[in-house]
Amino acid sequence: MSVSLLANAKINLFLDLGGVLMNGYHGIWTVMQSIDLSDRITVELAEDGICVSCTDCLIPTGEKNIAFKAASLFLDHIGSHQGVRIEIEKRIPSQAGLGGGSADAAGTLLALNRLFGDPLNKQELCKLAFRCGADVPFCLDGGMQLCQNMGEIIAPLPALKDVHIVVAKPQAGISTAEAYAAYDSAVWVRRADREQFLYYAATGNTPEILRRCSNLFEQFIEVPGRADIKSVMRKFNAKAACMSGSGSAVYGIFVDLKTAEDCAAQLKSVAPDVFVCSPCENGIIFE
Repeated sequence: MSVSLLANAKINLFLDLGGVLMNGYHGIWTVMQSIDLSDRITVELAEDGICVSCTDCLIPTGEKNIAFKAASLFLDHIGSHQGVRIEIEKRIPSQAGLGGGSADAAGTLLALNRLFGDPLNKQELCKLAFRCGADVPFCLDGGMQLCQNMGEIIAPLPALKDVHIVVAKPQAGISTAEAYAAYDSAVWVRRADREQFLYYAATGNTPEILRRCSNLFEQFIEVPGRADIKSVMRKFNAKAACMSGSGSAVYGIFVDLKTAEDCAAQLKSVAPDVFVCSPCENGIIFE
């Protein structure tokens, strides 16, 4: 018995950091939007153990894999010794700030819950998701959401509509630890207006949302190729051009599909991974 699903990537339309919390980590304040760039996950019950396979040979498949961690937490929580096989057909680039690993973990949790007859409610799944990683609770539902603290405080917002999103990842990747270290060493930080952005996001005012997209990390992280990518996006009149997460992927948002496709075609000369995407209202889509 198996379940297959699509686990969607995300972009950060707005990303800010707060002070250091009691656990030693920085609090986050971010608005994320799901996009239809997805990994395909197949989860199957087996005799024993947890086995993860992935089409990307650079992704670890043992205990360091976040989908492995999600499966282990789920099985422990329900007290099962059932074996699980997880196959990940990877399309979301890694070290890109697009939440690919988080999406895989969320998909694994939802697939296992379905395979076992839905023993966990949404709140229980969210608690397990939070133990996997900060972006995993968001990926369970997706759409557009405001996420705060360690990612576990979530409020839904109207999803973006009638726009087209070009995602380009340069050759270099950025680790989350590297990004936070750069932030911690910064002497001065410029902060965008959270309240104003949230007002327009809550009212579904797309032009004003796009005018105010912001990522705090862009002040501290130098990514080779990012400037070239953003230059091309602006040439094609992107309504927003911003880095996602801690990088290194950059997204541009367009109101016209043909313009987005033309931009993507030119970006292929400066970035190895380029995708034309749409915003979507779900983080996980069962097949």
